[in-house]
Amino acid sequence: MSSFLGCSYVNSSRFLIPEGYQGLIVIEFGLKGEPEIQVEDGYHIFRIPESGLLQTSSNFVYGTSKPFQYYYYSSTGIKDFKSLDAYSEAKEIWYHENGISECRNRIKQHTQFIAFVVSLDNTLVPQSEDVCAFIKRHDPGSFN
Repeated sequence: MSSFLGCSYVNSSRFLIPEGYQGLIVIEFGLKGEPEIQVEDGYHIFRIPESGLLQTSSNFVYGTSKPFQYYYYSSTGIKDFKSLDAYSEAKEIWYHENGISECRNRIKQHTQFIAFVVSLDNTLVPQSEDVCAFIKRHDPGSFN
């Protein structure tokens, strides 16, 4: 990892999303017992499960990287999104945030996360579901 004027350069991210998936995607980091994120060709590979919730023991890494890449996957292989640029006019990624989830009554507290919405139009807004509500719906065993 190199540094320029205090900025750390890190591997970029490649998100593999189930073909046809629309809605919120949440990736939680630093969870003991979960698989680590693999790195291929200088990219962290995030293979999102059908639920949209990916949990990993890997730590979230802050820094400057190449633009993120987004792909659909299915049993027939991997294909590009119509637009890989999350900020273009014809985008499918409508929102991207990261932070620390502090979900009430959760056994696994203070996990770092990335969240974004996959949608073919702008009808699925980022606030349509709170990150904690999404995690609770897909991982109810991690709450008291």
